[in-house]
Amino acid sequence: MRRRVQRARDPSVCAGRRRMMRGSRGTTLVELLVSILMVSILMVMVVGIVAPSFKIFMRMQKTQFAQMILDNTLQELKGQTREAVGYVKIYGTAAADGSGVLAADGSDTGGALEYMNTDGYVVLLSAGGCPETAVYRGTIQTGTADAAESGQMLLRYYWQRGTAGAADSEYFYKTDGAYSARAVTTSFARGYYMGNYLSLQFAFPSGTSEGDAVSYLEVTARLYEEPECINLVAEDSAVLDFRYLLTRKDGVTAKEGSVSGGAAPP
Repeated sequence: MRRRVQRARDPSVCAGRRRMMRGSRGTTLVELLVSILMVSILMVMVVGIVAPSFKIFMRMQKTQFAQMILDNTLQELKGQTREAVGYVKIYGTAAADGSGVLAADGSDTGGALEYMNTDGYVVLLSAGGCPETAVYRGTIQTGTADAAESGQMLLRYYWQRGTAGAADSEYFYKTDGAYSARAVTTSFARGYYMGNYLSLQFAFPSGTSEGDAVSYLEVTARLYEEPECINLVAEDSAVLDFRYLLTRKDGVTAKEGSVSGGAAPP
């Protein structure tokens, strides 16, 4: 019979095996929590450094976009007013509720501009919005234009009654108690302003009075974050040069008429 020989174990080998087993036992919960805590601290530090820089970048980008919007707006203003004829008038305001224009005199500066174009229409240009407006063609109401909110460039067209620039020149801002116009349009879609709100301020040259010849106006365009014109984003100014010499008019031009009474838009 074979004898089973029991070999003596080498103590150094056993110790080495135990060390290997301890080294491969994995990560404990405490070690994992400590690692997560360290990573979180590092992330907070990185965010604290990067966040202000990102905010500055976003603010600069928003300002650049706003400046591009103002540049295009001013170019559109120059194109719209370049061919103005007859007279020019500035209103202190032209509000979204319709106030500020009807039976109002002109002003040295203000947010609404009135002039005539070469097609014979009176043009009322502003950024203050307007109420729901009845659209007339002659004495016939052809439709209704929705109310336009403030903060965008708005153009309203009216038939001129009388001679352009004369004492009896006028148009009907209201007909039979309702705000009226020949047409109502905006120069750009509302989304064009990228959530900002446009404000326009027109001004006659210094020293100009009613009846004086006018060859240009000054305009300042501003973009705000809020419709109440707070939190200014960008601002720019330009000179609106007229191709033809115009006459400053401050007298009342926007009046109220009645279709049934015979005082209908021509």
